[in-house]
Amino acid sequence: MKKINLILAIIIGFGMILLVSHLIYAQQQGGGQPPQNPQQRPQFDPQQMMERRMQQIMERLKLSDEESAIIKPKIESLTRMRMEQGQELRPLMEALQKALDSKDTKQITSALKAVKDKRAEQKQAYEKAEQELLELLTVEQEANLTVMGVVNSDGIGMMFGGFRPGGPEQGREQRQRQGNQQRQGN
Repeated sequence: MKKINLILAIIIGFGMILLVSHLIYAQQQGGGQPPQNPQQRPQFDPQQMMERRMQQIMERLKLSDEESAIIKPKIESLTRMRMEQGQELRPLMEALQKALDSKDTKQITSALKAVKDKRAEQKQAYEKAEQELLELLTVEQEANLTVMGVVNSDGIGMMFGGFRPGGPEQGREQRQRQGNQQRQGN
């Protein structure tokens, strides 16, 4: 009987440790605030994302006020252009997926051509705007913007914040710190 009670006490103790660990972890991840609707994801705010992105870029470039007045609007324009291009392409990609699902070669060919034409148009517009910005930058500034995925990227890195020195773990930790700071500020 004593053995059973001892085993039961150990199991209950271990379960309590697991439960407390889980609760602490959940609180750290969610700031201790349960979502109002667990099935609803947080609302995506493109304007807020754009502002945070621009803040990161401007901090990295360390521009004077005069340089910032000229360069910042061009960077904002490129960033906005990339987001808008993704939105413009979305319905065409959906149409292409529907064509693939239908297995109709004619529809697939037509939808694929529409995607390619739109991408070519977007690429040309982006490259023109990018070139206007590049003409104003020093080599170091261009290198920083390349590392951040703003220029010389074909869009690679724009959605994910570009390359982060230290790898993805450091980037994740940085995003968690920023999120915690924002929650504390509200």
